[in-house]
Amino acid sequence: KAIRGMGGAHVALCLASSSEVIAKAFEGLRRGGTPVLVGLPQGTFTLPILGSVAKGIRLLTSAVGTRQDLRELLSVAAAGKIRTVAETCGLDDINGVLARMREGNISGRVVLEFP
Repeated sequence: KAIRGMGGAHVALCLASSSEVIAKAFEGLRRGGTPVLVGLPQGTFTLPILGSVAKGIRLLTSAVGTRQDLRELLSVAAAGKIRTVAETCGLDDINGVLARMREGNISGRVVLEFP
């Protein structure tokens, strides 16, 4: 509730394989937020479909690798050894960005800034 009170999280990384943790992470998301489920619970879990659609939630899951793999990856990231390749462009550059996408000439990500 505290995170939601500050506008909500853009991303909630769920490492625990618990339905309760997943539900709490979902509650803390802002509109357009993304829960990333790495620790998947046994059986099934429930998320409110109407709330997901209304808030524009995008769900990402991963069941690849072990907990040790995750520890090692987070350690590499914490050491600053992962570099994000991204550029920002204004909304008026959208046609050029789309042309570059069609041509396969974008390396990494392009983030459009809205005025």
